[in-house]
Amino acid sequence: MVKIDLYDDNSECVSYNSPDLPLLSNKAKISYYPNYAATSHWHDDIEFIIMLSGYMSYNVNGEVNVLQEGDGVFINSRQLHFGYSADRSDCEFIYVLLHPILLCANQYMEQSLVTPIIANSTFPYKHLSSKITWEKEIIDSVIKIYETELGKNKSYPLTVQSLFYRIWALLFEHNPNTLKNEKRTHYKLSSLKEMVGYIQKHYSKKITLEDIANAGKVCKSSCCRIFQDYLHQTPIVYLTGYRLNKSMELLRITDMHISEIAYVTGFSGASYFTETFRKTLGYTPSEYRDNMKGSSSFSLRLLSSRPGP
Repeated sequence: MVKIDLYDDNSECVSYNSPDLPLLSNKAKISYYPNYAATSHWHDDIEFIIMLSGYMSYNVNGEVNVLQEGDGVFINSRQLHFGYSADRSDCEFIYVLLHPILLCANQYMEQSLVTPIIANSTFPYKHLSSKITWEKEIIDSVIKIYETELGKNKSYPLTVQSLFYRIWALLFEHNPNTLKNEKRTHYKLSSLKEMVGYIQKHYSKKITLEDIANAGKVCKSSCCRIFQDYLHQTPIVYLTGYRLNKSMELLRITDMHISEIAYVTGFSGASYFTETFRKTLGYTPSEYRDNMKGSSSFSLRLLSSRPGP
């Protein structure tokens, strides 16, 4: 079954392009993802999104930015994030993930130049504009990393690392709060990560609102408020949407029967699954499967590789 690989703390286990370099880069469209929306996720890696065409809404810890063509975004380590198209219009983008260990040449580098940014709770992300010189340089460098990984000559890891150093220097120099390294307790975000991780691990089983709240060590009313504040939806709506996304992946890449897909994605029965699918997406699971038969193999591989941008 298609699933997100998670560590024990519910963060994403990123599958890199090569086992020898902690780098994941790819080009994608938001339409490759079920219902034009990625799954909310987080990881240790630094992530960059660069918009090649169209526009996309991007949620980081509950704050939503609209990324326009030519723009980008830097997402700091361990921030809850996902991209989506609110009006289901398509867009094309590059995503690049780099583990911060690439920057840690020695203890001084790690403690003085890397940790002050990744541990800075006031710097969860940075919207990058192509109209601002230093931000445009980051955008161009991320694109260069993507192109370098595609070429993969013998020295490409050195090129990638040098570009990452330059990007980091620009972020360090232009982040006024870098040296403050404020340590604030974001208990609501921590609870949300636990609850989202619980759903992503147990969606195939029966889950109640109380189960979700218990995972985040909060009461049911607080659980609902946290989901609304950060993800702008209720916990049950998120759970249902996640199950639908998993079912869409299975409809696209397997020949499993509709009733079997309903069962393994947590729906109580095939009829309820079909009705929920139709009400949410406008067509039945069978109609969706028939429409997707002509989809490219690239998009199918992408869907099964990670939760999204």
